[in-house]
Amino acid sequence: MEKSSVKVTIMGAEYALKSDVDPEYVQELATYVDQKMHKLEQSSQVHSALKIAVLTAVNISDELFRLKRKYDQLVEEIESKSQEITENLDTFLNQYSDFLK
Repeated sequence: MEKSSVKVTIMGAEYALKSDVDPEYVQELATYVDQKMHKLEQSSQVHSALKIAVLTAVNISDELFRLKRKYDQLVEEIESKSQEITENLDTFLNQYSDFLK
């Protein structure tokens, strides 16, 4: 896919972002960041755009890390359950083949 320029507005400032993904997705990301920054600005005493941007980046990074950790835990659980099911199936098939002899 070719890179296209998408105009987005974050904290009242307009940016032209070049990306090779769907422009609607880029807009969705920008809207998410904008909402997070506005929420942080409203709930804190911080009014510096740079500080708001940095704190928002830290908050979004925290969300990402928590989701990655949860994803990794789920993958481990799935692998463990899959192994357990495979072992149970092997046991069953061995018992069944013994029964048929």
